Amino acid sequence: MISMGYVVLKRGREISIYRRHPWVYSGAILKVVGSIEPGEIIRVLSNKGEFLGVGWYSPASQIRVRMLNFGDEESLGEDFLYKKIQRAISLREALIDVIDSSAYRLINSEGDTIPGVIVDRYSNFLVCQFLSAGAERFKDLIISCLREILKPEGIFERSDSNVRLKEGLKPYKGHLWGREAPDRVEIREKDVKFFVDVKRGHKSGFYLDQRENRYIFRDYVANKRILNCFSYTGGFCIHGFKKGAKEIKNIDASKDVLDAIEENLKLNGINKLSCENIKGNAFNILKEMYEKKEVFDVVVVDPPKFVHNMGQMKSGIRGYKKINSMAFRLVAEGGYVFTFSCSGLVDAELFKKIILESAIDAGRDVAVLKELSQGVDHPYSISFPEGRYLKGFLLRIL
Repeated sequence: MISMGYVVLKRGREISIYRRHPWVYSGAILKVVGSIEPGEIIRVLSNKGEFLGVGWYSPASQIRVRMLNFGDEESLGEDFLYKKIQRAISLREALIDVIDSSAYRLINSEGDTIPGVIVDRYSNFLVCQFLSAGAERFKDLIISCLREILKPEGIFERSDSNVRLKEGLKPYKGHLWGREAPDRVEIREKDVKFFVDVKRGHKSGFYLDQRENRYIFRDYVANKRILNCFSYTGGFCIHGFKKGAKEIKNIDASKDVLDAIEENLKLNGINKLSCENIKGNAFNILKEMYEKKEVFDVVVVDPPKFVHNMGQMKSGIRGYKKINSMAFRLVAEGGYVFTFSCSGLVDAELFKKIILESAIDAGRDVAVLKELSQGVDHPYSISFPEGRYLKGFLLRIL
């Protein structure tokens, strides 16, 4: 199971391993000993020859080793992946009342100590992403474990992220096992239903990480006029109408996802006359709304990732600042803003500073009512803060 090859770290680079950070960068490695194939499990040693742990090796990536275990190789027997997968699934089962949905994340990569492996459940179908060399090498074994533990109807792969290119892997998606997933899988969140396109939709089909924020949103919408920016297929919208929202305007650049909102309204028996779906650039549309003096009780700002790498940091910050400043100008006094960033490189403190500057630009007094993050089915290790990619705030305009 474990390769005969191993890596030796440069002096001082073992500190991050002691702190249980799961990534070993290429620049931290002094030498590679032996012939090691992509995705093999290897030992990691300090400059003094101390055994530090084991991880998946990726010769093509700047993240050369993704740690599986720290200071322990005895537990990596033939069934080590089965045990890790079983533990991840058991953690979700213990939280099923909080999740209150037929769709949720079962395995969250480093958050479940299985780097590069993501598995989402949509009713009786599983959608998998294998995003590291190790995940790809052990894919068949992982699928076998999922079949044995969960007995799903079918398994579909959505490893179509460009992240795989950094691992020397080509993006891929397709049917893996069992019954092929239909074009639309019906899921439930609380008393709301959605159609999900697991084959072509964003991420694995739906923004599962926002589920608990949608639940919070429900408490602030009764009889309110709502603006939902970057709406996707209507997660916040449908929950809003279910809890008595008076009117909702959705903005998205894609006609396909706006059409999906229409289908989800119909699925839930909601009169669409109080719902307006606007196709276009959110920045331009918010500017037009401000010029027309439109005012909303609640605004949701949930944009796509603005910062994919450090080279995009300045432009990404400008984007977050601009869209939030515009949103603040459209909210009535006493109204609410739900705002988010899913850029992993923009940490919580930086996002808070961006929101402060946005409020100053808009000339509004803004109070933080609650900090928001990804759901409990998307855990991140305390030693791996990069795993907390979704940051958000529930704000009130004073």
